[in-house]
Amino acid sequence: MTKGKAPVPQIEQDNQAQSNKKSEAPASEPKIRVDVSADAADASDTVDVVERPDEGDLKTSLIALFVGHEHAILGGLAGLVIAFLMFTIGFWKTLFITLLVAVGVAIGQLIDGDPKIINVLRRLIGALRSDD
Repeated sequence: MTKGKAPVPQIEQDNQAQSNKKSEAPASEPKIRVDVSADAADASDTVDVVERPDEGDLKTSLIALFVGHEHAILGGLAGLVIAFLMFTIGFWKTLFITLLVAVGVAIGQLIDGDPKIINVLRRLIGALRSDD
């Protein structure tokens, strides 16, 4: 092997595999042939690598997996963020940040015309007053 020359990848694909890419599994998988010799004259110096064809992108697969569980995923992510904050900045600072976020959401809901958090607080305070 001589210095100065990088291996040259050669892609070999079956024509039928290209035409059936989106249909069922192709007849043969594409192969990448990498020449490791400088002049690529000796076939024993090459390596065949078989790659799997794309079966769809990750975003589409994740969306299909979690459809109907969006709120559970958001709740899990919120719990992860709160846990991270508790370990890094402490309990009281995390509680303060959570309170400010809740106030911001309540103000946003009030501006949107659907004050759910404020209505819940009113019912809770009303229930506490009636118990006295």
